Amino acid sequence: MLKIAGTLIGVTTAAYVGLRKWNSERESKNTKSEEVLLGQFTKPSALQTQQRSYTRSALGRSSATGNNNEVKKWDYNWDRRDPAEIYFNKDGRIDVCNIPHKSRHIYLVRHGEYDQTDSNDNERKLTEKGRQQATLAGKRLNELGLKFDKIVISTMTRAQETGEQILKELPPEMAKRVSFTDMLREGSPCPSQPESGKFHEPSRFFQDGARIEAAFRKYFYRAKPSQEKTERVLLVCHANVIRYFLFRALQLPEDGWHRFSIQHASITHIEIKPSGRVVARAVGETNFMPDELIKR
Repeated sequence: MLKIAGTLIGVTTAAYVGLRKWNSERESKNTKSEEVLLGQFTKPSALQTQQRSYTRSALGRSSATGNNNEVKKWDYNWDRRDPAEIYFNKDGRIDVCNIPHKSRHIYLVRHGEYDQTDSNDNERKLTEKGRQQATLAGKRLNELGLKFDKIVISTMTRAQETGEQILKELPPEMAKRVSFTDMLREGSPCPSQPESGKFHEPSRFFQDGARIEAAFRKYFYRAKPSQEKTERVLLVCHANVIRYFLFRALQLPEDGWHRFSIQHASITHIEIKPSGRVVARAVGETNFMPDELIKR
């Protein structure tokens, strides 16, 4: 007989009670406590599944266009990890052992101001102002007492230098959790609406978009059921990448990514809850910088 602490019962029920209806019958007195925990979750009907589904393309991405009057339902299975869709026991009820209980927090920091006079990435280094911005971003993250499980940095020069400045302000052990990836390099994820006025070859969207989407799928997902503590990940990357991630995570039309302005060395904070809900807790935060370091 499975026994779960009362606290966990409250957390699990609160997270999933909105997703399933209570059954009218209970199996037996012996399973009463377990059924309260499970919230009497039953496998969704075809209609319920359809109502919860967000319109997706063949690649599983949300449609960027559509009827303005159409109400989009939140897709709880956006990361294809919704326990209500994949973890059921023989009785058709959700398996409590496969319910996530912890959140994942993604912090995204844009690189600092950099020299744009040279087209060679190796020469596009941070300016003195950019180094100051990055240092203050690191101080801010340290003041918040954040302990990152992973720190992932774009391989572009300006992002690497920004990451270096940030790491100087974090506890020394954070340096052991750093990795670099080409997936977070700057790019053009998809055509924007309204158009930005800057022409890009369709092939660029085709290539950059696939890479940036792949990066989203690599770093954005709900916690695994086995995760025992809240996870925090720091991504040091670029404005277009951050804006696309933001829209994608919030299930907003992806072609609107260019409507947000992300300042140099600003901090964006996205929380992925165990239920699959996503919350933007901060977008382009710069209140830790003096006005002279913020582009107006």
